[in-house]
Amino acid sequence: MADISASPCTTLAGAVPPDPAASSSGRIDALDLARGIAVLGIVVINMEGFAGPFAAVGNPDWNGHAGVADFVSFSVAALFFEGKMRALFTLLFGAGIVFFAARRSPGGDAGDGAALAPQLRRLGWLAVFGYLHYLVLWRGDILFLYAVAGTCALAFLRLSALRLIVAGLLSTLIFGAYCTWGVGPIMIAIDAAVHGHANAEQIASLSDYTDGLSIESAADRALFSSGMAAQIGHRLASDPFYPLLSLKISVFETLPLMLLGMGLAKGGFFTGAVSRSELARIGWAGCLLGLVWAALSLAWLFHVGFSRAATPWLFYYTGLPGRMAMALGYLAIVVRYAPAWMETALGRRFAAAGRMAFTNYIATSLVMTFVFHGWGLGLIDRDFGHAGLMVFAGAMGAAMLAWSAPWLRRFGSGPLELAWRRLALIGATRRKRD
Repeated sequence: MADISASPCTTLAGAVPPDPAASSSGRIDALDLARGIAVLGIVVINMEGFAGPFAAVGNPDWNGHAGVADFVSFSVAALFFEGKMRALFTLLFGAGIVFFAARRSPGGDAGDGAALAPQLRRLGWLAVFGYLHYLVLWRGDILFLYAVAGTCALAFLRLSALRLIVAGLLSTLIFGAYCTWGVGPIMIAIDAAVHGHANAEQIASLSDYTDGLSIESAADRALFSSGMAAQIGHRLASDPFYPLLSLKISVFETLPLMLLGMGLAKGGFFTGAVSRSELARIGWAGCLLGLVWAALSLAWLFHVGFSRAATPWLFYYTGLPGRMAMALGYLAIVVRYAPAWMETALGRRFAAAGRMAFTNYIATSLVMTFVFHGWGLGLIDRDFGHAGLMVFAGAMGAAMLAWSAPWLRRFGSGPLELAWRRLALIGATRRKRD
């Protein structure tokens, strides 16, 4: 959630035409709209993690009680939301790094190093927010990951738009191929086990994994049913370095997408350098490719009967190229149609939710852990099913759309956005006094 509210007049590629989707305040409306769509879409996917154990992620039938409505709602989420909203957020974060740097450069040059210190302060505080989010509320935090990947991305700021785009695309494809190659033997074993021709080694390996998943699921439910102090104590005692250790995989997906977002920002993707017809072609092509990719993964899950050994990781490890394509497609469509959508009341509400993406993201974790965990209403013991959880997701999304615009009219900025901005100024203020 980097600051992507800036409206630079130039990028590293030189002068950029005026942004057709920019508001009178200088904000880039397409960025706010895309962030709003992403922050609402992420709720759809995170609901499984808020309301259940790790085994529930990616599997509507993890407890054997799924009905037709649950499989339908899960399929819709898998095709249009799973991983795509996070990827969209990541592209926007990368773009924000460029716009933040360009706004603070005397010549509008994002690569001249003038904004390095402010960027590092902001990313440092984002890491603090992310770790506290993990420690106090939920282990599904992405802020710490964004802070680390964003810090790495700063090393590439001087690259041209084309090199950043190529680096982002190629890195995603290479890492996606590596992940698919790595899980290939497991997929073969699962298919063999489901259809009755697995060998003894495959059966033993899958049995060990699913047994471990059952133990982990029971531990997750027990932890989530406890109070907040107990959860914090458990994470400090048992897994204090989880956000750091989880980087060994996630950063290799996140950094390439950030580089791609940086390249798009430098190349004028958001500021009029790409025609509307080209944006439409990119948008629909990306969405079609991503949809086909996700459909193949979903079809395989139905083929193996939603095997518990496959569901927690299938979409993540095999879906990277498809996620990138669909997120890019979504982004191109938003940029293409932002001027028209900002003429509607609903479009402006999505943009307001996007301007408060940081606050809305943390507010979602706060509200949903209160609803499901033991320190709040404790509804984690209730079996709502995937379709039922989508009711909660819809309610949370409606709340974001309802409260963001009035808050911004009164205060001008989200509470966490304001706190983040002021904390990041602490070092700068001291240096000026010195």
